[in-house]
Parts: sequence; structure tokens; C-alpha cells
Amino acid sequence: MKRVLALTALLALAACEAPKSRPDTAGQASRGEVDTATKTYGECISTKADTLPVKDEAAGSLALDILKMCKPERDDLTTKVAAFHKLGNPKESDARADAVAEASVLSVDDEARRAAVVTIIKRQGLSPGASNGTSK
Repeated sequence: MKRVLALTALLALAACEAPKSRPDTAGQASRGEVDTATKTYGECISTKADTLPVKDEAAGSLALDILKMCKPERDDLTTKVAAFHKLGNPKESDARADAVAEASVLSVDDEARRAAVVTIIKRQGLSPGASNGTSK
């Protein structure tokens, strides 16, 4: 009986120990790079939408111009998404990974463009000093 209690106590202690941490994988690191690149791209677009002069300009045209201004950040994001996709699908061609990355980033573009348009329209409705990009 004492042996059963001792064994139960040892099993309970073993169950209380924290599990060993898993080593970081290439996929986790790559996902972190994608997250960082996505944030950088989004910040580029939102910063420009918040600061670019917007007086007498069509919000949609300005939003498209902002996307063009943030092309380096977009290109970096596309490269990182392609690398991430390639990790999970190593047998696919680089062209396929690039196509998947482009499609993924296009969805980000669409949402970012919409958000920029909303920001620009709101800014255009503010006082004249706010619409020239000098204040919020």
C-alpha cells in the first residue's frame, strides 16, 4: 500500500513539472519575419495616409499612390511570404511560391487601400489646416 502511495506521489510530481520547451523551428522564425514585414507594410501605408497632403485629391487615387510609395515594404513582405510558403511546401517550384505570395499580399493590399481611403476621406472632412497634412 505504501508503495502505491509513493508511486502515486511520484507520478503526481512528474505531472507537475513544466514540459520542456520546444526549440524554435525555421517555420516559426519565418512566420515571425512575415508578421514583422506585414506590420512594417501596414505602418507605411497608415503613416502616409495620416500625413500625405489630401486637399482636392480623390481619396482612391491617393490610396493607390500610397501603395506605390510603400512598394519596397510590399516587395519585402512578398519575398518573406514566398519563403514561408516554400518551407511548408518544399517540392513546389519557386514560381508557384511567388504566385501564392503575390496572391496573399494582394489581399493585404486591398484591405490596406480601403483603410487608407477611409483615413483620407476623414482627413478631407477636417478643418482646412488638417487637410494639408500639417496636422491631424
